[in-house]
Amino acid sequence: MIWASGKLQPLHWADLSTVNSGSIDQIHVAEGDWVEAGQVLIELDNGVLKSEVVVAEAAVAEAQAAPMNCWRPPLQAEKAAHEADLFGAQADLALAIWTTA
Repeated sequence: MIWASGKLQPLHWADLSTVNSGSIDQIHVAEGDWVEAGQVLIELDNGVLKSEVVVAEAAVAEAQAAPMNCWRPPLQAEKAAHEADLFGAQADLALAIWTTA
């Protein structure tokens, strides 16, 4: 008969964090569960982020409609400004969508 003492150590440690902070909406695993790479462990409540997507979509629509609200053809500088506004609104929308994913 052999008696031995020892200490178990995990092969790998993982520091977990989310892109955004917030309240947890759902937990998909329990303590001690085996998990796979890429598996969803938790879901955050993203109601605020979803509302930011709606606001960004409205900004894109407004930027797209702005040139049509002119009573005369836009000057080159005005056209460039409208295009910059549209590009910025589209970038904000893409970021808002990315952060909710």
